[in-house]
Amino acid sequence: MKKATKAKLKAKVKVKARPKKSNAQLIINVLLSGKTLRSRDISDIVRKKTGHLIKVQDVASMLSRISKVKNCELGHFIERKQVGNGFVYHMVKEALKLSEDQAYDLTLKTGKGRYTLEQALKDFPAMSKYTKDGAKSKVK
Repeated sequence: MKKATKAKLKAKVKVKARPKKSNAQLIINVLLSGKTLRSRDISDIVRKKTGHLIKVQDVASMLSRISKVKNCELGHFIERKQVGNGFVYHMVKEALKLSEDQAYDLTLKTGKGRYTLEQALKDFPAMSKYTKDGAKSKVK
């Protein structure tokens, strides 16, 4: 009986030790599915998968930021199209090979040891057709 209790306590500690994912990480994870989605769809998928509620307006704001090349390196690989009054987003096929951590690192402007656009283009040369200037990064 005591062994079962200790195992349950250890399991609870492991769950608490996992770092909480940011909204950007959750959104990127959904985009890496390769589907064409609206902000509302992404919000619903995140809620179903994780139970974490993200407002649609927060998803839209984050997507607006990460889909622009001048703000974020990942923007090279996110296609945004206007449909009706809103936008739909999806990752290009070649970028779906990125891991969630690699894709998230491309949204960061600084960070020690982060995954950069140059590294991504070296690892996945097919993605270079989506960058206008080859391996040059505009994000400093």
